[in-house]
Amino acid sequence: MKMEMSIWKIAIIIMAVSFISAAIVLVWFFKKVRPVKKETIKGSVRDVIEPDYKLKRWRFLAISWPLVCFVFAGIILSQPGRGGEQRVVDAVFAVFPLIFFAIGMKIQRRLLKEKRYATALASATVVSIEQTMHIGEGNKRCYFPEYEFQVGEMLYRVKSPSGFSQCYVKKGQRVELYYAPENPKVFYVPVMQKHDKRWGMLLCGVGMVFPLVGLFAPQIRAIVFWLN
Repeated sequence: MKMEMSIWKIAIIIMAVSFISAAIVLVWFFKKVRPVKKETIKGSVRDVIEPDYKLKRWRFLAISWPLVCFVFAGIILSQPGRGGEQRVVDAVFAVFPLIFFAIGMKIQRRLLKEKRYATALASATVVSIEQTMHIGEGNKRCYFPEYEFQVGEMLYRVKSPSGFSQCYVKKGQRVELYYAPENPKVFYVPVMQKHDKRWGMLLCGVGMVFPLVGLFAPQIRAIVFWLN
């Protein structure tokens, strides 16, 4: 019994040190070393985080969080006070959500790369909206807007690389569009990108919250039992 209590104390100490260390690293990385540039908007000056830094932050999180989740799984499997089945279920909660995290991070990476390269602003017209049906997903429709814009004497026609479950623009509508000066076919439309960003953040959130649920499952079960 004393041996189990000692292991439990060691596990708590390891968890506490891990969280404190992770917090210190995140504060240092996100606050202290972020390069900024000055941007003037309507007479006011503000700091803007450089796109390269955002990609570095993305790489840091994409590598570090899966490693942290596997550490969580190791702690869960070796932690006393959990039954055999509970350990397996809790470890799955710590690792399986990384699938959602990976999908969300992939979306975030595409959005960051679009913002990094597509820096020139143009006024574009929605010329068509292609619709496709996703069989096996409730027969949901997916929309792919196509835009037309002019750069100098050249007229470009580009289609959204990703589909949307809802169409946030209408045919004939004028929208802001950012394109890459060296390759105008690399572009993004802010009014559409913000919905991709929300979806990516939601998936990343699932991939970061559920592993914590697995790690603190005994405490959560105790609270639920106490409430009942």
